[in-house]
Amino acid sequence: MRLELQHRDPKPKNQRGFVGPIGDDLPSLIPLTVALLIFFSAFGFAFNSFEEKKIEFDQRLLLLGLGKTMKGDSLLDLYSEWEIACNSLEVSRYNFRAVVFTISTNDGAIFYNYEFFKEWQAKDDPGDYFTWTDNDRIFQMLDASGTSHPLVCDREGTHATIGSLDDISREITLNKNPLRVNYPLAVLDDKKFRPAILSVMVWYN
Repeated sequence: MRLELQHRDPKPKNQRGFVGPIGDDLPSLIPLTVALLIFFSAFGFAFNSFEEKKIEFDQRLLLLGLGKTMKGDSLLDLYSEWEIACNSLEVSRYNFRAVVFTISTNDGAIFYNYEFFKEWQAKDDPGDYFTWTDNDRIFQMLDASGTSHPLVCDREGTHATIGSLDDISREITLNKNPLRVNYPLAVLDDKKFRPAILSVMVWYN
């Protein structure tokens, strides 16, 4: 008897090699991976945009809160009122500065274009917020002992002199996206009320 041995090809020519279930499904995973990358990229962009808007929104809320506290009833006749209001503020995440400028009513005085309740910049330089010239214009009020103090409030509290007040640098105005709001105010000066501006500025640390 003759036995015929048949040679069997272990892999038919028209049959794919088996590399596991993941390997067989790999072509279908490529578009899914691309879709996930697009989704998370869009999600990250939306989150960053939301965070930026949240910071700006928080700054504007802080501006309103600081202005409301510091201006009181819009009539400032005692330095102690300013000092108490400043010491009551608790701000940690942001830097801020609140100052009072008086408006001169003398003939021939330089006119400053104040815009109430809008962002305001001093002089003609858009990057010049608080220069020494402007610091010199900050209103000085006498306390109960007769000592003069500038109406300034920031995270360090009140200031004894203008000389101890640092300028807000151009770097801050360009890189920190500061926001500013101005409020009308009247301050007592030599038994008379004078028109003034309460200017509040906030920027991110």
